[in-house]
Amino acid sequence: MVAQDSHFIDPHDAETHELLLAVQTNAKWNDPARFKFQGKGFHFASNEEMVAAGWPDEWLLESVNISEMCNLEITLGKQVFPRPAGMPEGADEGAWLSEISIRGLIRKHGSISNEMQARLALEIDTIVRNEFARYFLIVADICRWCRESGIRSSARGSVGGSLIAWALDISPVDPLRYDLSFERFLNDGRSPDIDLDFEDARRAEVLAYVQRTYGDDRVAQIVTFSEIGGRMAIRDVGRVLGIGQERIDSIAKMIPLGKNIEEAMDINPVLGSMRLEPFIKKAISLEGTVRHCGKHAAGLVIAGMPLVERTSLLRDSSGGMPMVALDMGSAERAGLVKFDMLGLKTLSTVSRAIAFIKESTGMEIDIEKVPEDCDRTWKMLGKGDSVGVFQVESPGMRRVLKDLLPDRIEHLQAVVALYRPGPMGSIPVYCNRRHGREPVKYLHPALEPVLSGTYGLLVYQEAIMQIAQRVAGMSAYESDQFLGAVRKKNPDKLKIYEPKFRKGLEHSGLNSKEIDTLWDEIVPFANYGFNQAHAAAYGLLAYQTAWLKANWPKEYFAALLTQDSGDVGRMSVICYNARSSGVRVLPPCVNASGEDFSAGKHGIRFGLGGIKNVGIGAIGHIIEERKHGPFHSIENFMSRIPKKNVNKRAIEALVKSGAMDSLENRRNLLEKIGESDPGLNGRLQWEREFLGLAVTADPLSTFDFIALGRDTMLNEIEEHVSMNIEHIVTVGGEIMSKKALVTKTGKPMCVYTLRDESGSISVTAFDKALRTSEHNVGDMVMVRGTPNSWNGEVNLIMSSAWLALRQVPGV
Repeated sequence: MVAQDSHFIDPHDAETHELLLAVQTNAKWNDPARFKFQGKGFHFASNEEMVAAGWPDEWLLESVNISEMCNLEITLGKQVFPRPAGMPEGADEGAWLSEISIRGLIRKHGSISNEMQARLALEIDTIVRNEFARYFLIVADICRWCRESGIRSSARGSVGGSLIAWALDISPVDPLRYDLSFERFLNDGRSPDIDLDFEDARRAEVLAYVQRTYGDDRVAQIVTFSEIGGRMAIRDVGRVLGIGQERIDSIAKMIPLGKNIEEAMDINPVLGSMRLEPFIKKAISLEGTVRHCGKHAAGLVIAGMPLVERTSLLRDSSGGMPMVALDMGSAERAGLVKFDMLGLKTLSTVSRAIAFIKESTGMEIDIEKVPEDCDRTWKMLGKGDSVGVFQVESPGMRRVLKDLLPDRIEHLQAVVALYRPGPMGSIPVYCNRRHGREPVKYLHPALEPVLSGTYGLLVYQEAIMQIAQRVAGMSAYESDQFLGAVRKKNPDKLKIYEPKFRKGLEHSGLNSKEIDTLWDEIVPFANYGFNQAHAAAYGLLAYQTAWLKANWPKEYFAALLTQDSGDVGRMSVICYNARSSGVRVLPPCVNASGEDFSAGKHGIRFGLGGIKNVGIGAIGHIIEERKHGPFHSIENFMSRIPKKNVNKRAIEALVKSGAMDSLENRRNLLEKIGESDPGLNGRLQWEREFLGLAVTADPLSTFDFIALGRDTMLNEIEEHVSMNIEHIVTVGGEIMSKKALVTKTGKPMCVYTLRDESGSISVTAFDKALRTSEHNVGDMVMVRGTPNSWNGEVNLIMSSAWLALRQVPGV
């Protein structure tokens, strides 16, 4: 037989293929030794081309015979779910889903109301009719296994609109309480999409359970393909052709983000004048080609058959779970439904805090049942004290909380929904109406039943669906289709649903002017409005983390520090907030510390695992040996712990970090290792060296940065960038690290890490700023500069800096 060695579809793709090879091998186009395919014929040859190539007829005929023997048929669009674990043999999946949902509702509610019965019947009918009962049962089983294994899980997104998802403990949100739409999640024109969150530290265990349960050959992650965009194509081709960096940059910057080269040429005359240049033609040919493939952060497919019967598979260099060689859309068309399984740090923090509470008091906290009327929690939030609280800890969010003074979860849900670029302008009105500072207004009385819960404002996308249903008289399915048409500006669907919507409003008493006004509000809002079910899940988790912080601060701060133990800037913020809340942060102790942070009677204790130069083996021996009694002196410690486990460097680290202060006076300890006491500042510097940050005191607290001219906190800079606020800011804080570099033109530059009470940020100082503003690690400085973003990372471009001990120069 004979077959073609095909690497691309058409003959004219040969040059593009050669370009890609040059880009991938970082070769120059004029390099005769660069890797490339020799000869022609690497496209997908036609029958005529194969015959014309002169191959023997019997070879060609054998190829045809083999191809005709291939009788694989793939029914596209037909889901291929496995049999759900836990479903009894012979059970009907729809009936079983209904049965366990009823059990769940009785367990949660005690009885089933008429409203619940009607909603359950609607959901079961829709799920079974669309053949998604197995999907729900598989997700429910995964969540059941997580609960039994002590792994916290939750769900985000529109699944919060499902009563069945709440009954089966998939979602924490009761959709009837918040009047959430099931059709926003699933209807005859929409497939379900359940985004599951798990403790990030234990997500791998969940994936392993899925593989064990359904088979390694039937479970895989989803591949992602990174395509070459316009700017990248210009840079890649320019580099291959040896065009100067300055010219490449100037051309690439002419292409607006989100535009391809052809579109950019139509709106930029300078770029348009280059249309016929070979360089540009080559770049256009690269656009849209795949640069590399990666692994989807959350997507997983679980099939009812070996995956190789539906798709080819890939493995990455890690050798872990395979990936289906299809993007999400193609996988779904092949009948492979995506399950989203994400790791969420906050769930790990909640679990750790609850474990610390149990260790400290023996109490078992059920976070799903904490009281929602906790005065201490609401007062804390009303003060803007929300560091460490899920979704609401940014400076802007804190300002909103102070103005809003929330006192119920619905307020937190609204804040989560409104605090984003599109609807942010409604926040002052929402706060004013909540406090009665301005009246609640409705465009028409017919809208009041829909908008009364949000003080007459459009806050959630579901409000559009509710207006369509309750005021315009559209069906639930039509309202979802209408929302989609408005969001995506689909002209075909708008022709169907806009007249129906307008006519329905007219029947409810709205005049043409009111209908036009409402339409003008709905159209832009549909684009940036937030999913109410998603806001409900996030608002609930925000309250639960706030409740833990307000009622169990030591345990919650210890959990936060454990979660962020690798981020010194973040740890500094948490420690500062803990001290401000009256919680002591204690250094490590050989007689009291475990490996990680812990919460005790006197405060939060640093773990031995956080001390530089003290290894895991040494920590294990220390913890094991003190079971035989506490250490009494440094000599007693050294006699009980073998030198091979704790060497001289480890002893120095234990003494200088304060971990041996419970044995005897620090000055005596220092003398025994040949050191003298450096005083408070020196001790704090040792803590920074061996723990990453100062623990016993925060040097920042001794400086009044506001009096020295600070006008911006570091964690506000990210908001300035995201809101496109361009102006010079003055910040103050401590230099945590310094890296000297040289620019491409040979000029010196420095990258500092600066921290204040709110966080840390990278500060870039170029040659001009360095001439008068070079400083060192540990310096307390004021910095004036411009907020900037590079490759998605927010930083500050320094224009000048001075020691915080001085008065602000020039002011």
